[in-house]
Amino acid sequence: MGTLFVLLIVLAGLLTSVLMPHRNNMVHLTSGRGSARVVYEDNGMPHIYADNREIGAFTIGYITAADRLWQIEYLRRLAQGHMSEILGSVAVELDEAMRILSLDNTCNISRDSFATEGAYDYYESYAEGINEYVKRNTLPIQFQVFWLEFKPWTVHDS
Repeated sequence: MGTLFVLLIVLAGLLTSVLMPHRNNMVHLTSGRGSARVVYEDNGMPHIYADNREIGAFTIGYITAADRLWQIEYLRRLAQGHMSEILGSVAVELDEAMRILSLDNTCNISRDSFATEGAYDYYESYAEGINEYVKRNTLPIQFQVFWLEFKPWTVHDS
């Protein structure tokens, strides 16, 4: 019994090291909009220092993907009524309910729908940050387990 417990603890530690995001204490990002620096506290809290709002939004998207790519993908599929692609036939009723609620259609966004000037550009930069993270890094293991491909993130998905 004791050996099994130790084996489970070791396995949990290995899985945690594989599944948790790997990061340095500092990340530098640059794009055509400027540059940003992300400094992490010991507890994992990121602090973003950006040249401007656009690169800041890009960096927030990048860091969100680094920490929560599977979570945001799961929530995107839930809102769009595509959970059965992950969970199979057990989620068909959920998908139907979500499509009836039509959350996906309520999020049809255009530049004109934003009251604040530059808000659409902010969300566009955020989406570009998520997509840039995916280009530079390996997808989380959940994508492989469920045989899913990542579709580029859009303003609509946010």
